Amino acid sequence: MRNEQECIEIYKNRRQTKTETSSKNIRQKYKDFCFPLFNIINKSSSLTRLYVLSYDGNPAAFAFGMVDLRNNSFFTPILSCNTDFSLYSPGHVLICEMVRAFIGEGIEVFDLARGDEPYKYAMGGVNHYNYSFSAMIDDGIIISLQ
Repeated sequence: MRNEQECIEIYKNRRQTKTETSSKNIRQKYKDFCFPLFNIINKSSSLTRLYVLSYDGNPAAFAFGMVDLRNNSFFTPILSCNTDFSLYSPGHVLICEMVRAFIGEGIEVFDLARGDEPYKYAMGGVNHYNYSFSAMIDDGIIISLQ
């Protein structure tokens, strides 16, 4: 449990340096979101995973995500680095090590989730767009499409 709590602190600190969100709002957001996710690991399914890259016993980067066996993919909505180790790019190192592990497991897709952070492009990411539309149907005929 120590690793999970340290990871949450790293993520809170990292997000706080990126946004003007108040510390109270950040604490509440991660209390509501991260703690239940990390608790899933303790009840464990091999489908939820927490990867931690440590240096001298301290987490330098971590990623939390889920395996989708139907699509041989891994989705990681939470990836963060301890800013004390930024000079060494621990996030890149962690991603590379995860990819090595995934190859051995037969995971073919590594989804870094939404966002346009530079590291995603440095790792070969490309833009994928989200679209939404609505249709009005009357007697089985589309009468309006937006």
